[in-house]
Amino acid sequence: MWKHSMAGLALAAVTLAPGAQAQTGWSYSFTGFESEGVFDPALQIHGFFAGSDSNGDGILEQHELRRFSWNDMLLELGDEYCWGGIYCDLSGFRYSLDGQLDFRLDWRYSDDMAFSSGTTVAGSFIESAGSVGSGAVTGRLWRWTEQTRFVINPPPVPEPGQSAMLGAGLRRAAAWRVMRRRRDSVREPHTATPT
Repeated sequence: MWKHSMAGLALAAVTLAPGAQAQTGWSYSFTGFESEGVFDPALQIHGFFAGSDSNGDGILEQHELRRFSWNDMLLELGDEYCWGGIYCDLSGFRYSLDGQLDFRLDWRYSDDMAFSSGTTVAGSFIESAGSVGSGAVTGRLWRWTEQTRFVINPPPVPEPGQSAMLGAGLRRAAAWRVMRRRRDSVREPHTATPT
């Protein structure tokens, strides 16, 4: 049992070590926004993004990104349209592998019957407007607050100091186990086997 635990911890140490290859896909959500002066804990946006930290600097930047999704809008990087014919412009994308996500997404859609447009600036606001037919233009504004919760999966990679502490803990646990085995072998009485 102990060997399996140590093997799992050693694998975690390798995975979390500085310079380890970064994950290639993340899902995220922001929950709780201020709307019309009132904080609503149920308002949520969510999405995912995929890419690779190719230069190993611990930051996934827009040029290292392959896909990005915001709610139901999926953008393949290099395209200017999200799926469904919605014009999308992603700028300022940056995900620090220690847990900070920044981006700006501008989008717009129009056809013979309707139009809509919006801007999301992560950490600041979401603004949208639209109309159907000859109806009035309606809009909404959501603002981030200190209560807005950010969740990302897989969770952020620990700071290098935390990885070093994990390594030191693994070495201490291994040394403790060796000392315990030696102590136990000294305590066990040796009995002569009858011949």
